[in-house]
Amino acid sequence: MGAPFALYGIAQSLVRVFRTADLHETVPPLLAMLLVWEVALLDLFRGTYDSVPLGARLAFVLGAPLSVTLVAMWELRRLRTRHGITVRGALLR
Repeated sequence: MGAPFALYGIAQSLVRVFRTADLHETVPPLLAMLLVWEVALLDLFRGTYDSVPLGARLAFVLGAPLSVTLVAMWELRRLRTRHGITVRGALLR
C-alpha cells in the first residue's frame, strides 16, 4: 500500500534534493568518493567485520570504495576530455 508513495518520494528526493550537479558537474563524483571512503573508514575503525576472515573483510571494506572511486575517476576523466570540465575549473583557478 505504501510502495507507490515510497517510490514517488525516492524519485522526488533524487530530482530535488540531490541535484549536486547544479553546483558544478564535478561535484557528484567527488561527493560519491568522499562519502564511500568515509563509510569504509567508519567500518574499519568500528570493527564491523571483526569475526569475518581477513580476505573477506578486505573485500567488504575496500570493495565498494575502490569500485566507486574507479567509476568516479572515469566520470571525471570523461567530463574533462569530452566537455572540458575540470575540478580546477570548479575551484575557479
